[in-house]
Amino acid sequence: MLMFLPKGLPTAWRTTLVGTAFAMGLFLPARAQNTPTPASLTTQDPMMVFRSGLWKQWIYWAIPGPQAYAAIQRIVAEVNVARASAGLPLLVSNPTYEIVTSVFDEKNARGANGSSALPITSNQEAFLATFVDDAAGGSEVLFLTDSLRSNGLLAVKGVPGVAAVVEREITIKSEHGGETVETEWRFSSVAGDRIKFSAQYPSSAIYYHAVTPAARIDYAKFNLGHSADLIYRSAPTQIYPLFARDEGNFIDLAVKGVHAEVRIDHHDPDVNAIFNDPRNVPEVLIASDRDVRIERR
Repeated sequence: MLMFLPKGLPTAWRTTLVGTAFAMGLFLPARAQNTPTPASLTTQDPMMVFRSGLWKQWIYWAIPGPQAYAAIQRIVAEVNVARASAGLPLLVSNPTYEIVTSVFDEKNARGANGSSALPITSNQEAFLATFVDDAAGGSEVLFLTDSLRSNGLLAVKGVPGVAAVVEREITIKSEHGGETVETEWRFSSVAGDRIKFSAQYPSSAIYYHAVTPAARIDYAKFNLGHSADLIYRSAPTQIYPLFARDEGNFIDLAVKGVHAEVRIDHHDPDVNAIFNDPRNVPEVLIASDRDVRIERR
């Protein structure tokens, strides 16, 4: 399921090629991945499942400015202290790799070993991340701080995160043979962290649409496909493989009628620096529907 494109491409080429990343899922940047094979679509071990659910997700990518990249390097250096002590490959940042803001509305949210978050099975969540390589030749998604989350039962079920008050609105209008999506999210935590995300786009702004796996037989036979390996800043010595089936759209931010905005006010000065650098360059907006399972290894 992984199809890696060459690293070091000019940003304009990376933006053009970013749709190719959809063949493997929505987390990896435009350098990413291979088409599905039975070997890459691994059956999950229930005892290793860290969390799972059905996500309606929006993902916003931007190329970091110089202040943002300096802050990324500080966080990577912090994470590498723990990884070096554990004898693990060090993470390697790259100034051309995107920073990520994502929000998702989760149904049937589940915690460790697939345990349900009954009686409240829905969850709204926001995370802040970036892409990194490692010294062993791998690539990961680094979560830069703990996610903000509406469902406190997930913490009881073994999924760490910060409790937050979440307000969100999702409107889908259908007219004249097309759709227009409008969504706005506000997260606030007791620590004073604030995340605002808003997006608006017509279906005419979608330049790439795909499902994974695409083939009928593959979809019928395969389990979820490996999409990315996650590393959490708060758990730097563990790997969390993410498995998913996806359907989604890449949206051209330059098209008339498209709007995307992210505002971050965070207690961590490095997180603030990353997402508030005025020289960050918006790249793409992605909207997806995903069946997700994340393991802990």
